[in-house]
Amino acid sequence: INPAYVDFETRREARIMLELMQSAREGAQIQVLEGVRGAVRPPIIARGLKARIGLDARSVTALNNFERALTGEVDSAVLSRTLRDRRFDGTIRRAIRDGKRLRAEQIRRMVERYRLRLLKARALRIARTEGTMGANSAANFLWEQAVDEGRLDASQIRRDWVTRGDGKVRPHHREVPGLNPDGRKMGETFLTPDGAAMFPGDPALPARGRANCRCRLRLSTV
Repeated sequence: INPAYVDFETRREARIMLELMQSAREGAQIQVLEGVRGAVRPPIIARGLKARIGLDARSVTALNNFERALTGEVDSAVLSRTLRDRRFDGTIRRAIRDGKRLRAEQIRRMVERYRLRLLKARALRIARTEGTMGANSAANFLWEQAVDEGRLDASQIRRDWVTRGDGKVRPHHREVPGLNPDGRKMGETFLTPDGAAMFPGDPALPARGRANCRCRLRLSTV
């Protein structure tokens, strides 16, 4: 096993844990701050925190906004939430049509379903992000090892950043192949709008440059 790869994976695991703890802490801070600003009693803040364990700051904000939109006069904007449970749409539409408020139990159930879907979406986002990074880093290390062992000539290797080529590719990743028209050699970083990267999903990139990335690293001999 390549010692450099083992070290890389060890550091990657530590980074993932640190990022998860940091994002959870930021989510908790948002919940507490909103409670304090709204003069909410500590026991109620504590219940809100418990319900939001595992969510990052963006998800906590989305959940809080969703709950507010259902409380009092129902905001029709909740029907545009992609992660809502559509089984409740009929109930929401009737409340809007009749000008009635939703019962507390109805709101609780809707918010809980939305929370679970936010958790699932976050888990999928992390899995895809780390999966892309893991696959591309492993491929890069394998070819580096082949060079170190004398089985390949580094000067004969070309590395290309390949997108999925569909409408879901983020604009700044669509630009990367054009910024590196001749590919890159072993040890060279790709030029990207988000900074230098050794491969798609490189942890050196900011979150916007690697979260949910589906690009792959293509290695070939020339």
